[in-house]
Amino acid sequence: MPAPTAAPARPNAPRGGGWLALLFGAFVLLTWPVILFGGGGTSEAWDQDEHHVHVMERFSASLRGEEGAPPLREALADYPSATSPGFHLAIASLDAAGVRSRILQRLVASLAGAATLAVLWMALRRVVDPITACVMCLPLLASPYMLSGSIWMTTDVSALMWSAVAMASVLMRPLTPPWILAAGFAAALAVFVRQPSIWIVAPIACAAWSVLQSPRGVVGTSGVSPSRAAIVGSAIVAVLMPCVVLAGLVSLWGGLVPPVYRAQHAAGFNPALPALALSLLGLWGSPFLIRSRMRPALRVLAAAVLIGLLISVIPATDFNKDDGRWGGPIWQVIERTPHVMNRSVIVMFLACAGAVFVAGIAAQSTAPGARGWQVTLGCAALAIVAALSANSQAWERYVDLPLLLLLPLAVASVRGVGADWTPSEVRLPFLALAAVQITMSAVMVFLPAFRG
Repeated sequence: MPAPTAAPARPNAPRGGGWLALLFGAFVLLTWPVILFGGGGTSEAWDQDEHHVHVMERFSASLRGEEGAPPLREALADYPSATSPGFHLAIASLDAAGVRSRILQRLVASLAGAATLAVLWMALRRVVDPITACVMCLPLLASPYMLSGSIWMTTDVSALMWSAVAMASVLMRPLTPPWILAAGFAAALAVFVRQPSIWIVAPIACAAWSVLQSPRGVVGTSGVSPSRAAIVGSAIVAVLMPCVVLAGLVSLWGGLVPPVYRAQHAAGFNPALPALALSLLGLWGSPFLIRSRMRPALRVLAAAVLIGLLISVIPATDFNKDDGRWGGPIWQVIERTPHVMNRSVIVMFLACAGAVFVAGIAAQSTAPGARGWQVTLGCAALAIVAALSANSQAWERYVDLPLLLLLPLAVASVRGVGADWTPSEVRLPFLALAAVQITMSAVMVFLPAFRG
């Protein structure tokens, strides 16, 4: 199978750095005024003030050797957050170094969101023109979870940044051993921020395997093809790096989360998460489903609908806070719409739409570059669902951010290999999706932050 990095770049097109600057400016305009002048009122603001700030202060006291503060290893063994300590340690280090202003800490932390968008834009820019790459980033930029996670200090966006770096390394560059190792290092950092980021090992392994299956392998920047042993060795090291980080955290905590949160987040597998993920994909992929060329053959369409229906019917999918089926606008919609035998009707419909979207993307092209991208992205999507299903809570924000990162890459996997799509045909669905996201952000982020 060809390498997933084989999609052609556009070397003769202008670099379009101005569009990247525009994207950064839009991000700053949407986040920094809230940090400087806004209040709270959001879920992320509550998480910051009630959980993450306390963890950071505890770690800072340990780093400074403050009297009465526990040793850092003891502080790391249990703390009031369900996520890995990497983000908290980074901000605590700023605090211990004298950067005590909470506003300044939030401004620094917000740069993870800008970096995520920059990485995504540069990855897309290798396949599409600068304007289209910018437009394809807009839904992620406008997402209430991206904005709120950047405005208030939580771990979601920082982990997404390192996940984006890892995915860009295996998708958008010649997959030589240095890029495989770079992906593994980024994956390790992502796991050190949020432990479910372990999903990244799957696309790394898949991408390396694809290179080995290619009869031509991959040509490095020096024009020399790396040996199979070099590819295998770098892939093993890259996969082991995040696994070692996770194993160390599990050893430290005695489980997948710090002990104080074990009952809430590690009480067992949540079977509704795959249905939720497919439903969100159907919702955010709906602008593309109206395109005739996105429709697969009839028998493939029927198989996709059947798979979507099975995934949404086998587990209970109605709103149930005790069983972890809550948290986010989609669950509010589910709570207010009909369900049959604890199976949400809206989830059934959206999950089928999500399965059709996947089938439509997969049916677009059999060109080598596209197929390699699609296999790696599909592997990433399955791994995300598996990793998030281990959490007892199926919250929308867990799924939305990685989904909005992978969605433009999936479309680019088709657009970049000669599919007869005009730029406007690609841009309009993303503009429509961005309009929905910014409307949600107005209600979920800006109104609460500036109310009263």
